[in-house]
Order: sequence, then structure tokens, then C-alpha cells
Amino acid sequence: MSVDAIPGIPEGVGRTALGVARLRAEETERSDRLFADPYAGAFVAAGGPAAQRLRPARGAEGLREAMFWKALTLSVVVRTKWLDEAVDAALAEGVRQVVLLGAGLDCRAYRLAWPPGSRVFELDQPQVLEFKRHVLADAEPACDRTAIACDLLADWPTRLQAAGFRAHEPTLWMAEGLLVYFEQADNERLAREIHKLSAPGSRLAVTMSAAGGLHPSARDGVATSLSHMWRSGTGDPAVWLNRLGWSARSWNVWDKAADYGRGFPGGRTPPRPSWLVLATADAP
Repeated sequence: MSVDAIPGIPEGVGRTALGVARLRAEETERSDRLFADPYAGAFVAAGGPAAQRLRPARGAEGLREAMFWKALTLSVVVRTKWLDEAVDAALAEGVRQVVLLGAGLDCRAYRLAWPPGSRVFELDQPQVLEFKRHVLADAEPACDRTAIACDLLADWPTRLQAAGFRAHEPTLWMAEGLLVYFEQADNERLAREIHKLSAPGSRLAVTMSAAGGLHPSARDGVATSLSHMWRSGTGDPAVWLNRLGWSARSWNVWDKAADYGRGFPGGRTPPRPSWLVLATADAP
């Protein structure tokens, strides 16, 4: 299919997903890559100029934003690696049902090794899923994949269950780069809805931003195009999720980067922390 025949990806978070795919494609090309996403480049090619939108400005403003962009790139790489590991760990312990909330251009259903019987549900805006469907038209998922077009601020649980989700089975829920776009009250409602659908042994793997949003050095220029969409953050995500009925543990993304051999660029002090959070549900 020609690029011209592929429907455009929507504005807002859809374009952000395209920018994140570009960062995954760049990591895939590194000789010391932490993961390989052979499909990310196809999204970049199909996105055309929109795929270049998330890039630092040139000149003085670009210098002021340099730390932000380095942090963003490293954060995306680290969270991708960490969430891949979360999937592998859940599968190793017998989980066979995975739900991606705000799936965006995630290709784990295609690029990871899935045991027989594995099922992946991908929930996102219809335009995002349509763009993804066209780009991956010739690719075959390595598991039973179901795409569900829905609004995560509406009655998505009904759509999920109608698509074959089994609430009595342990589930790995994933929300990568999603919660920051919702108001905190919406995030609390989402976390409670997930918990109600979670059988014992279910897990929730999410990425979260610290309260306060962007690093102070990155509030001008291009970074503003992201900051206006960032609506929430938290100081201690484990405490927050524990209060909502989960048993959670969190890691600072910069500490995890060091564990992966990727220190913060230039040896500088990292910006405000971003969090990698893994929670378990003992009872719905």
C-alpha cells in the first residue's frame, strides 16, 4: 500500500505516538540497542512530515530545551525495555491475557515471543487504530490480537468484555505514556475500573510523570507543544495506587536507565523523576 493511501494519524496524542515510534526506530538502529522494534520505522515512513514533529528547535531555544529532549528520548527507550520485561515476566508466570490501554503504535503483539493461547487487547482512538491497521496490513501478530476503538474516559469496560475479555483470568494491564494526558480524577477512576476487572494475580504496569510536569529548563518553544497536553502527575505512584486497592512498587526511570547502562546524557542532574510502576491485584 502506498503512503498516500494510508489514513493520516490524528492530531494531539496520536501525533505524539508517532513521535514516540520515531524514537523507537532510532533506538532499533543502534548497535547497543536495548530492544528491537522492526515496525517503528514503517510508522515513521507512513507519517511523513508529522513524524518529525517531535524534534528540538534550533538555536538558543533549542539549547534550553536540549535536556528535555534528551530526557524524553531516554525515558521512552527505558520504559519500552522495562515494559517488554514486564510482559515477559507475566508470560513466564502463566498470564495469557494482556490489555494495552491507549495502545497507540505499540507493536508488542507483533515483535515479542508469545506462548500459545496468548491474547492481546489494544484499546485506543479509532483513528489511531485505523492508521496502525493500514501500516501493518502485511504483518502478522504473534498472538491473538484484538483492536478495540473506544474512549478510555467512557464505558470502555463494556467494549472490552464484549470483545472477549475474560475477567476471571489473570491479566497484565499496561498503560504506557497514557495517564499524563488525563486529569487526576480520571486516572483514579481508570485505576479503580481496572481493579474491578482484575482477577487475583493480575498486574498493572504503567508509566507516570512526577507532579509538576516538565523540567523547568524545558518550558519554552517546542516543549510547550507537549506541556499543554500534560494534565496530571504524582509524587509517589506506589502510595497512590495502594490507596486505590493495588499493591504497587515503583522505580525512578533514571535509576532504571543506569541499570540498563544508559546514564543520563552528559552526566547532568536528571529532571524531575518519571516513574515505572508495577502493581498487583490480590482481589477485585
